[in-house]
Amino acid sequence: MGRVVLLAGTLTSIVVISSTLYTFWAAKNGWDFHFMGPFLFTSLLVLIAVALIQGTDNLIKRFNYNEYIWAAISLYLDIINLFLALLHR
Repeated sequence: MGRVVLLAGTLTSIVVISSTLYTFWAAKNGWDFHFMGPFLFTSLLVLIAVALIQGTDNLIKRFNYNEYIWAAISLYLDIINLFLALLHR
């Protein structure tokens, strides 16, 4: 278990440090990151779609057919919580 945590921490550190160094290098050379806007927006839409699909799948497995009101409330709260989590970042 300790090796997994160490590996995850090492890989995360490498990604963060290399991304930071690349960003400083690109800013120094006058590069702009506006081209990443469509990619980031599409990634956000995919994240929302996956979260909704996962929430719906959990509802199908967790609730019976007669509990559709509680399932709808749960899905609504999942959407609200996803929105709030995105706002806090």
